[in-house]
Amino acid sequence: NPILVEFDIRDDSSSATEVERLYTEMANSGMYHALIGPYSSGLSLVAARVANQSGQLIMMHQAGSPSVYSQGFQRVFSVNVMAPDYTADTLRLLYERGARTVALAQGSSLFHHAICDGARYHATQLGYQVVSEVSIADADITSGIKSCALSSPDVFVGCGHLHNAVQVTVTS
Repeated sequence: NPILVEFDIRDDSSSATEVERLYTEMANSGMYHALIGPYSSGLSLVAARVANQSGQLIMMHQAGSPSVYSQGFQRVFSVNVMAPDYTADTLRLLYERGARTVALAQGSSLFHHAICDGARYHATQLGYQVVSEVSIADADITSGIKSCALSSPDVFVGCGHLHNAVQVTVTS
């Protein structure tokens, strides 16, 4: 027998205030068996707090920052790889092929920091030397990328979203 699943999709406008309002409304309505978190670690943290306070089960599908899961929430879970582990396999593979130095460039969000914190951890555990770390949060990232290039890393890890990757690629 098939199970009918009905989704109620709402626009949170990428606003923490709106996420709090919507998830509070849904959690308190008694109409939902479970909630699905928004697409952002920062917004997911807001939704997780609401779900935790209301006792509602919530699955986070794109909250890659461990900060969402380190709060002790009892009914919050995820099925995706955490951001700190995004680069683990790539760094291991490159190390096996002779890479020994790495440069890190990160954006400003919790998610960006989680990626770079993980990359730094995995790199040092493997034996890499971190030769440069820069912020790509500024509008002009050219000087940061040039600084990384001067350190001649074997591997460059950019920790951000697509627009950050485009900025880095154009600048490089």
